[in-house]
Amino acid sequence: MGAGALRSAPIAEAMRSALDQAQQSRAIEMARAAEVEADAAAVGAMAAAGYDPQAAVRYLQRLPARDNAARPTAVRAAIEKLPLRTYSANTGEFEAMKSLAMAIH
Repeated sequence: MGAGALRSAPIAEAMRSALDQAQQSRAIEMARAAEVEADAAAVGAMAAAGYDPQAAVRYLQRLPARDNAARPTAVRAAIEKLPLRTYSANTGEFEAMKSLAMAIH
């Protein structure tokens, strides 16, 4: 092995390391983008099921900011696209479903 090869080995290793870090960073970015997209879909499903989608915002705000900085903002934007409605925990639906479930057993 020549002297030039010995000098280039650390450079090649540094380049491989930088490439690995860039790939990991890109994978993390893609995963976070997928989380934001899933959050928007979940908010729509929550609202359709009668749950207050603002609960998702409150939940996301409790997570560490470094892990979810964009998520509460994206969820708020998704909520703004939903039809306006009032969400209430006191609709009586739970008691009705509970009665139906009790009648089955």
